[in-house]
Amino acid sequence: MKALVIAEHADVARELAGGARGLGADEVSLVCFGGVVDNAADTVLNVAVPEGALVDDAYLALVPFAEQSDVVLVEATRRGKVIAGRLAAKMGTAAATATVALTQDGARGTYFGGVAERVQKPAAGTAVYLVAAGVCDAARASGAGEAVDVAWV
Repeated sequence: MKALVIAEHADVARELAGGARGLGADEVSLVCFGGVVDNAADTVLNVAVPEGALVDDAYLALVPFAEQSDVVLVEATRRGKVIAGRLAAKMGTAAATATVALTQDGARGTYFGGVAERVQKPAAGTAVYLVAAGVCDAARASGAGEAVDVAWV
């Protein structure tokens, strides 16, 4: 299983990489716009955001990596929500929000203002989950961190 992790903060990036391993990912790719994350993923995607460009627009450079992944875990920040939504739309799927736990059955998330929970998983294709800090175990993160430069699109 392949996973793509997208985060703004290095500590949360490590947590999400651990969450991907917990789901059974044997190959984790990571992009972090907020610093370097060592030994957390097999591949570290370096996306250089040009001066004057928005981080939100980086989703176009990440589409090929997302399409090759079984699951995409995105940090639930304002930028992360934009990137996840745009990636999901580009791939013809939806982004599951308000994830409070990741399981083999999908992402358990809240709805009705947090009153109720449900498990969400796409019927087909890549799963895109928005995950908040503190949901995943950073201790499970591992990988050599081979750097791959990704061209801005």
